[in-house]
Amino acid sequence: MELNQIQLNNDLLQALYKHVLVLDDTTQGAPPPTSLPANTAGTVSTVPEAPAAVPASPTVQRAAAPAGPVNFLGKNQRNFTVLVHYPGIPYLPDEAFTFLGNVLNACQLHAADIAIVNTATAGFSLATVTDQLQPRQIIAFGLPANVLSAMTGWKAAQSFAPVKPAGAIQLGAPALEAFYQQGEASRPLKKQLWESLKQILGI
Repeated sequence: MELNQIQLNNDLLQALYKHVLVLDDTTQGAPPPTSLPANTAGTVSTVPEAPAAVPASPTVQRAAAPAGPVNFLGKNQRNFTVLVHYPGIPYLPDEAFTFLGNVLNACQLHAADIAIVNTATAGFSLATVTDQLQPRQIIAFGLPANVLSAMTGWKAAQSFAPVKPAGAIQLGAPALEAFYQQGEASRPLKKQLWESLKQILGI
């Protein structure tokens, strides 16, 4: 009998091939492993990079605009500053200027020695006046309360009492019109002004 004609029964087959994997009906129906689509096989997916962070713009601090030049009448040769308050005109009325000139002559001063500043002009600042004119003495005639309160560093009252908080000597006085009014009312004011000026000028 040839080898290919030998027939084996079921018990013998199980004994011979008990360690061999046999696919049954449930195994045969399992789907094949999933493969990549034809158009993506062999390609590498890339994740788009996040846009680079834009650095924040640095904060730009604007420098304060420099103060404009101080407008004054005179040449400031002796660094003597006179503050007045006359809205609507550049400096002061003629009568007030005439009286002030007479006072200066009595103190051996001239118009070129002083600087007359009208505090009613726009942008007035005591700090700007002090910085640009470098006064040794400042006398304020008849400044209103709102102007005085805005003058940082001003300590003198309208009482003819000189003060020297820092830097220039300060002197407060009534408005110039009070000194050349008619009658005897102006006489004590003139005397007080004269004594105060002698004190701050050393004469």
